[in-house]
Amino acid sequence: MKTPSLSPPILSGVALASLVAAYFLGTAFSNKSPSKAGAPAQKQHSERPTSLLNRSVFRTESNQTIADRVLATIAKLERLRTPAEFRQALGEILSYADKTEKERLVSLLFASWLDREPEAAFAEARRVEFLRYHAGRTSRSFSQWAETNPIAAASLLEQTLDGRQLTTDPRPPYLDGVDPPEFLLSLVNGLAQTNPRLAADTLAAAEASPVQVHALEVLMQTWFPADSEEVFAWTSSLSNPEVRSQSLAIVATKAGQLDDPSAGLSWAQNLKDSEEQTLALGNLVSQWSQRYSQDAFNWIAALSDSNLKFQLMPPALRQLTLINPGAAADWLNQYEASPQMDASIAAYVKSIQTVNPEAARGSASAITDPHLREQILQELAQAAP
Repeated sequence: MKTPSLSPPILSGVALASLVAAYFLGTAFSNKSPSKAGAPAQKQHSERPTSLLNRSVFRTESNQTIADRVLATIAKLERLRTPAEFRQALGEILSYADKTEKERLVSLLFASWLDREPEAAFAEARRVEFLRYHAGRTSRSFSQWAETNPIAAASLLEQTLDGRQLTTDPRPPYLDGVDPPEFLLSLVNGLAQTNPRLAADTLAAAEASPVQVHALEVLMQTWFPADSEEVFAWTSSLSNPEVRSQSLAIVATKAGQLDDPSAGLSWAQNLKDSEEQTLALGNLVSQWSQRYSQDAFNWIAALSDSNLKFQLMPPALRQLTLINPGAAADWLNQYEASPQMDASIAAYVKSIQTVNPEAARGSASAITDPHLREQILQELAQAAP
């Protein structure tokens, strides 16, 4: 079917057991390479001075099973008490452990350390370069600890978000989006499993930052599917304008990903502030139209002609044009060309430019804003074969 160009009027203008279990869960995903008995590297290790931990548990011995090694390591970790002892143990694991065992041993150490000194454990974890590339199991240790110790985890989360952790500066770099802390997000993920409201209130009380936004997104991945009505109520109750705005956008996006977004639409329409209503509905419709473009288009088209209607239409119209360009053109041709219609015309043009460049150029001429029209025409020229 030939893609239609716009016709007039638009065209004319348009715990221990858990530690052991966690260890063996990770074993299934490792690629173990057996070492040779009596190899020079092993001999060199055995000649080193005795340390806080017996380094033999960090090597693969022919007469020692994995279970023997993990149980021996856990027993030694249970005897560690001070941050200095944990730091020394961590250094020995990083220096002497077999490569295939190192990541698991580090995760076991932090699981034990968090139970005793969560602040010190968190601070040290972010300073360990090794964990930047092998953080998976250790992240699970932080998440599991937060899940079973929500009050302590919320306290630690509060400290990190207001800058009392890791630095003497009033605002550590990661709060500005540099090196976002993997383990902070792990704390949020663990809290989301057992006490999402505590996590939400802790995040809402913090100063706005990129990490805070990322943490809210992590929280909503678990909390929103579990209790969307509570999430809607919590978001509407926020008083901090910046946190409220970020939360509205995140929650509306999650609502738009549902098969039935009706609850989210009702919540967004009931927001009293018109700018917030537009923000929430815009994020919701943008997501909704990606999977159900016809439904999203029909819902917007049924709204009374207003600024809100024409602000919401472009993403839905662009998606509809991909599957039904005729219906999209028919809707556009109901209206005279105007600044209100420019964004919708541009969305239509971008969708048909690859299948009908001629119709796209003709429709672009209906855009009333000269700068937007020129931009679209340049994009069409660059995309031309």
